[in-house]
Amino acid sequence: MPRTYDELLADAEKIKAAGITPFYEAGKDGWPLQVFTFSGFANLLAKQPDLMDKINAHQTTFDQIPEFVDMLQKQADLVKKGYANKNLFSGTYDLSLDELATGKSAMVINADWALPTLLAKYPDAPVGMFPQPFEADSYVGISDPQAAFAFKNSKNVEQAKDLLAYIAEPETLKTYYDAAKTMPSWLGVEAALNGGTADLQPVVEAGRAAPFFNGLTAVSVGDYTKELQALYGGDKTAAEVAKALQKNIDTAAKAAGLAGW
Repeated sequence: MPRTYDELLADAEKIKAAGITPFYEAGKDGWPLQVFTFSGFANLLAKQPDLMDKINAHQTTFDQIPEFVDMLQKQADLVKKGYANKNLFSGTYDLSLDELATGKSAMVINADWALPTLLAKYPDAPVGMFPQPFEADSYVGISDPQAAFAFKNSKNVEQAKDLLAYIAEPETLKTYYDAAKTMPSWLGVEAALNGGTADLQPVVEAGRAAPFFNGLTAVSVGDYTKELQALYGGDKTAAEVAKALQKNIDTAAKAAGLAGW
């Protein structure tokens, strides 16, 4: 398992030489392209815990963070080095799972939500997961857990509360997580994990994890996917993508009337 980015690229070169696509990127669907920086940003937050506070106070911006621009450049270089699939812009999320499961591609950059779908179709696929390596003991990014809400003006408020209470019962949660085979967001709930998620559990339990940055910004990051497609297509540089991301945030922050804008 590669522990640094240089080790990852060295492995990618060997994989490419063997006639296998190192990374399958779903450029048509677009949204999977975000995971590279969503996850990688966790390493910046580990070193600068107040970084998101500064971004949300407009004391710094994404394009003023050299490490973030460098991260985008690393992502663009995957294409320049020939490590991504040739059909990148017709590539889809579903195809990425097929390619990975059948060994036509060695890696996809995604989260463990992909594994139940993949293993349902390819139950014997020898897949696992490892932290996206930028440095030794890299952090992993985590997508914020979803939530269920009851509308306070509903005609059935009490029934809705009963349903939410049932969902939150330990036995119900265990049943759900045993089926999903993913790490519970609730303390005290033990669940069976699929192999890939189990690979990352020690990393998360060691505290080497942080939320995806789009769940930490005060406003929406906008159409970040479009900017990453432009990056992969060579239409924008890493610095230009960082500026475009910040422009999306600036526009939303001004519209929301946030202080500092």
